[in-house]
Amino acid sequence: MRGLITFLLVSFCSASLLDLAFYSYSQGLNQLFLSLLLTLWGFLRMYTPTLGAIIALIVSRENLRAIESYINFSWRSLKYFLLAPLYAYFSSATFLLLAHAMGLLDIDGLLQLISSSSGVTRELASVILMMQVIIAYPAALTINSIAALGEEIGWRGYLFRQLGGNFGLKSILLVGTIWGLWHSTAIAILGHNYPLLRASGIPLFILFCISSSIAMLKLTEASGSILPSVSLHGGLNALWGLAAYSTKFRGVENELYGGLGVLGIISLFIASVSTVVILKKYEARAKAEEKLES
Repeated sequence: MRGLITFLLVSFCSASLLDLAFYSYSQGLNQLFLSLLLTLWGFLRMYTPTLGAIIALIVSRENLRAIESYINFSWRSLKYFLLAPLYAYFSSATFLLLAHAMGLLDIDGLLQLISSSSGVTRELASVILMMQVIIAYPAALTINSIAALGEEIGWRGYLFRQLGGNFGLKSILLVGTIWGLWHSTAIAILGHNYPLLRASGIPLFILFCISSSIAMLKLTEASGSILPSVSLHGGLNALWGLAAYSTKFRGVENELYGGLGVLGIISLFIASVSTVVILKKYEARAKAEEKLES
């Protein structure tokens, strides 16, 4: 218990200090320096759960090599690592289909946003959008995974193990809720993901994290490694922003009901439950084949 409390205190406090530092030093910066500072802030913040796990292991007098066991390289974990980013495509497709069925899909609005923010023509904006969709997969496996690893060592690694390492409702709710709450100061102070709702967006993001955690924890349990959740996390970071701006919702309505709101949460839940069902069928078939061979 001492280790778990230490992990939570270090993870939350160090993340909050980074948020306050970014808020203080970002005022009055030009766009270039602001972008650089934002990138540094985001990367360092994602490694605060790793810092929490390291200090918690030291306080509990546990071997730091436990972190290696969270990563646990194997053919099985590598296979799931390569497949997991497809979850981001599946959940995004689910979101777009639901939006279309409800008459809310607005790809033209997304293209207009890309065009205005990049200063390019609509035709070139279409090419940029297509390229972003294509490169989301390799990005998920490379640069985004390097960043996401910092969080996953903490959430699906240390925290999940402390809770028993078994996939179930308890672990989903606890890991998802803690993961979502960890973003609280970034949302409330900096408007991260919810620039208009601010603190009111925190409950929505907790539900967003719980829905995502269903698939991430099942993949972690099935592979014995955090690697699949690392690439899944990287895939969502690479692709979900496009879905979040592809509906007719605008402003506060988009934050409440769009990609990071109700419709997004429902889409992630559907994709997660589908992922669990597929994994269970695959595991059952693999066990049946092993029995036949033996």
